[in-house]
Amino acid sequence: MELHGLLLVDKPQGITSHRVVARLRKALRQKKVGHGGTLDPLATGLLPILLGEGTKIARFLLGLDKSYLATMRLGEATDTDDAAGRVIASSQVTVGRADVERVLQGFRGRHFQRPPDFCALKEDGRPLYRLARRGERVEPAPREIEIYDIETLSGTLGMEGPEVSFRLSCSSGTYVRSVVRDAGARLGCYAHLVALRRLSVGPWRVEDALPLEELEERPEEAAQRLIGLRGALGHLPELEVEPAQARRIRLGVPAAAELEAPQGLAGALRLTAAGELVAVLEAQGAEGSRQLRTLRVFAAQA
Repeated sequence: MELHGLLLVDKPQGITSHRVVARLRKALRQKKVGHGGTLDPLATGLLPILLGEGTKIARFLLGLDKSYLATMRLGEATDTDDAAGRVIASSQVTVGRADVERVLQGFRGRHFQRPPDFCALKEDGRPLYRLARRGERVEPAPREIEIYDIETLSGTLGMEGPEVSFRLSCSSGTYVRSVVRDAGARLGCYAHLVALRRLSVGPWRVEDALPLEELEERPEEAAQRLIGLRGALGHLPELEVEPAQARRIRLGVPAAAELEAPQGLAGALRLTAAGELVAVLEAQGAEGSRQLRTLRVFAAQA
């Protein structure tokens, strides 16, 4: 049976998000499988997996806020800003917990962040990590991000290989590796990320996710834990239509020819009929003269 929707998976350490997708495609016998936000091989935690028609909603999940549990090691910098890379600089660590807490609190708020040299951002269509591996370093342009909250949890400062754990919640596009790298620079002792766990994506929590191995052993659990497409886009405003209108839009009739844009709404919204997601639309233009444009249409999920 083809499944359509969102599945919350707890990714293990040591494999790529792409590999998680490949393993689930085989275990669940699904033709269409994707994910809603990459996690590095080093990282564990919440990975939204998209199944069937759900693979069409990835772009509408990209802007969701996220939260993480991270551990950084002070005294060493690596070329990837995490433990997967090569140590390129080191120094003594003479700072204390109060220094670390003060520096981390300084990252609260909105600011521009330089992504790691080794990242999936692209330059002329080529991922920067591939260029970096070949020695063709291209410094990524800083991007505006926001850190809503950051809290120091524990640490082993003053000991061999000093490490500090912290929790943060942030906007989409935030690189925790960059937070750690920049924290090391502000502390004057270098730092790199040694552990990362994603705790949440938008409204979803890792406590509600199924471990990858469990899904491989008991694939029938996927259907029981599946979040339908309408629920998966619950962060978007909803416009409900009659089934006849839904059929016409699925057949290609432009949304603007069928519907009027709701007052007070702009941007993306979900179009539903009989409790099922039909399309994602965009309300464009000035208030009072907005038009609806179809962004994505979804086949019947029954």
